[in-house]
Amino acid sequence: VTIVYVSHRLDEVFGVADRISALRDGRYVGTVSRAEATPAAVVRMMVGREVALLFPKATPAAAVGETLLSVRGLSAPGRFADVSFDLHRGETLGLVGLQGSGTSEVLRALAGLPPQATGEIRLGDEPIRPASAAAAIAHRIAYVPADRQGEGLFAPMSVRENATLLLLQRLAGALGWVPTRALDGIVRDMVGRFQIRAPSPAASVSSLSGGNQQKVVIARCLSTEPLVILLDDPTRGIDVGAKAEVHAILGALTEQGCGVLLVSSELPEALAMSDRLLAMVGGRVVAELAGGADEETVMGLVTGVGAAAGPAVPSSEAMANPGSGAGAGVGGTG
Repeated sequence: VTIVYVSHRLDEVFGVADRISALRDGRYVGTVSRAEATPAAVVRMMVGREVALLFPKATPAAAVGETLLSVRGLSAPGRFADVSFDLHRGETLGLVGLQGSGTSEVLRALAGLPPQATGEIRLGDEPIRPASAAAAIAHRIAYVPADRQGEGLFAPMSVRENATLLLLQRLAGALGWVPTRALDGIVRDMVGRFQIRAPSPAASVSSLSGGNQQKVVIARCLSTEPLVILLDDPTRGIDVGAKAEVHAILGALTEQGCGVLLVSSELPEALAMSDRLLAMVGGRVVAELAGGADEETVMGLVTGVGAAAGPAVPSSEAMANPGSGAGAGVGGTG
């Protein structure tokens, strides 16, 4: 049996392949033997340039500033309970956990999306309650969802329309007209700053590669000049070149003093990009770790082996049907 295996994950490719072929921009680049190849060489074939394989460190600890976002006792029935943490200026705080641990739901709650949560949230010294996505944006909180196609993009619309959607009200004059020249200038700046590769700003966003679509989503979220950025699996389903560009954007944000809350399905990414980590099990935070923690320690925590996790948050189904015996899981994707 002959198998053709297609994957962006180099660890998978080197684990199963005998030979590795690379394509770039729809053209065949070359084939190498796995025994003779290195990950760096394969990446060069894929993207046509040198790309650092190791994730860049987000921010030196000395550069982390005062508390930017303070969360105390954040809870949503059936999803997560008593989540507390501080996020500092210039810091990337990673939330790690298995699927269903509640990490993604915490981000959604802070972004003003379901599940609605109770608890205390402060931005600097100001108590806030992001009861809707618009309220979160008004508080300078930006959110990049994990589901790029379902929640991040308006597929029938153009790159220009997707990237500038959050700016229209600000740009509109007294009569509600948006000056085309000003809008075009903003789009050109976005395309250059985020290295968005598109035939033109008028092209449908659905015609772009996954990596460029993600950069459009990020560009739109950052157009509101947020202080806090919530990133849910920001490099899922994009190639290594686009990942490196997203990591560079993340590094620039923390250097500018923003605070980043990161959830990633790739544990090495979460470990390398985060200054601190919160491990979640069953909707609860079970441990806080400094940056540089090893994978074995983190996996022990999130699987419940390395720490006493305590009882899981009862799922919504179990709360609705107490006799069903389904009380161990946590709803949602994270």
